[in-house]
Amino acid sequence: MTICLLADIQCNDSSGAVVDQRLPADRVRQSAFSILNSNTVCSVATVTPEGKPHINAAYFSYSVAYELFFLSHPNSVHCQNLLRNPAMAVSVFPSSPAWGEPSVGIQLFGGVQEPSGADAETAERSYGLRFPDFVKWKAMSDRPQAARQYQLYRFEVESFKILDEKNLGDSVWVSASVLRT
Repeated sequence: MTICLLADIQCNDSSGAVVDQRLPADRVRQSAFSILNSNTVCSVATVTPEGKPHINAAYFSYSVAYELFFLSHPNSVHCQNLLRNPAMAVSVFPSSPAWGEPSVGIQLFGGVQEPSGADAETAERSYGLRFPDFVKWKAMSDRPQAARQYQLYRFEVESFKILDEKNLGDSVWVSASVLRT
């Protein structure tokens, strides 16, 4: 089992200046997983072969090993981009935040791969637990051919940045690196 630790935890204000605030890794971890747990759709950003940005929305599940799993068609633009360059950024935030209320969201940075073996089983289990209808959908024999080609992808988070004003501070961005052992 992979053990993940948070390192390089840093707090910055909205101008990017370092805020002299020390946050324990457990508090940062709790905020990150709270944000992931309370949202089911993310925005995934990839880079085209021409170096242009591309963004797509996807339903996601996640693991405590800082992995996100999303379902997509391998011929989609973002999946084709990932074949050439596995680097990806993900943004997760409430779909209808109230302006003026404390802001919350997380930006994640890392790489993507098509999971195989135990990683594929973890992805299937995670996605199926979060979206029980996925299991039923996958078992349907009358799905259109294109739908049968969908597959799960594994996004391994290398670092992230959180804005959780209610729990981590007003206008404070908290960044951290993920170390795997």
